[in-house]
Amino acid sequence: MVSEFIEDPEIDQIPFESLKNVYQTWQKISVEHGHAARKHLSPAVLKDHLPYLSLIDRDVDTGRFKVRLIGTRYSEAIGFETTGVWIDELPNTEALQARFQWLVDNKKPYYAYLDEMQWAGKDYRHYGVIGCPLFDINQEVNMLLFCVTFERIDSKRDMNSLF
Repeated sequence: MVSEFIEDPEIDQIPFESLKNVYQTWQKISVEHGHAARKHLSPAVLKDHLPYLSLIDRDVDTGRFKVRLIGTRYSEAIGFETTGVWIDELPNTEALQARFQWLVDNKKPYYAYLDEMQWAGKDYRHYGVIGCPLFDINQEVNMLLFCVTFERIDSKRDMNSLF
């Protein structure tokens, strides 16, 4: 369940440093090149965040989304490997696919704070995610970049202590 969804966020609206860093990198690339594309990203640019990144391909003919790359910590957190998997073949991904489609339709990034991870079957207190569109030469969204941060449920803390 989405607790917070901020389209085209200001940097101070993102409470997690790792997500801020990835977002600022995407913003810088967008300014330098007029848009951010996969070719502008290199492992060196995002090296500190690779374990928490995912790249999602968008099939422009079918509108389906396929995992191109998922970081090791991301895979460990959700409990399975999804590289090469079509998102619509995973259970309980309707809301996830809707957020993916939002990026395609709106062509701008979002920050979301979610208190459930229904599609992964994991009991997390929350996860934060920055989602950024990547563009082809025709300025159409053909890939999505995500960085996540996870936190397990801890009964000694409540959500208000996170901010």
